[in-house]
Amino acid sequence: MVPRLAEDPSVSAQHVLTQPPSQSVSPGQTVKLPCGTVTISCRLSTGSIVDGNYPAWYQQKPGRKPQMLIHTTSNRPSGVPARFSGSRSGRTMSLTITGALAEDEADYYCGVEMPGTTDRNASLSTPPTFSSS
Repeated sequence: MVPRLAEDPSVSAQHVLTQPPSQSVSPGQTVKLPCGTVTISCRLSTGSIVDGNYPAWYQQKPGRKPQMLIHTTSNRPSGVPARFSGSRSGRTMSLTITGALAEDEADYYCGVEMPGTTDRNASLSTPPTFSSS
């Protein structure tokens, strides 16, 4: 898994979501993570993340449109596998993938809706990717 950082210049500086770096894993290599899960987290620079901010996670595969995986913190739209789950605590929102599969290789985006924003209410940043090399 190789996360990479991308920042959206249209997002207000007062509401910035960030994520710490993570590890690279090659096929066949043992991954030592708690409970065999992969967790991706984004942190809001100010304030708290609540359900009213509609915290969401999106997956984007190469050449395809983003697909919503999680909305309103922990709800999965129809058709999203149960291995994807969401949670939040204070300024941090997390996406957990339990038993990640090769087909989960993609960019992952976190988004929140903040008061006072208009059309650009989804603050997207830090798209991690799963690397098969």
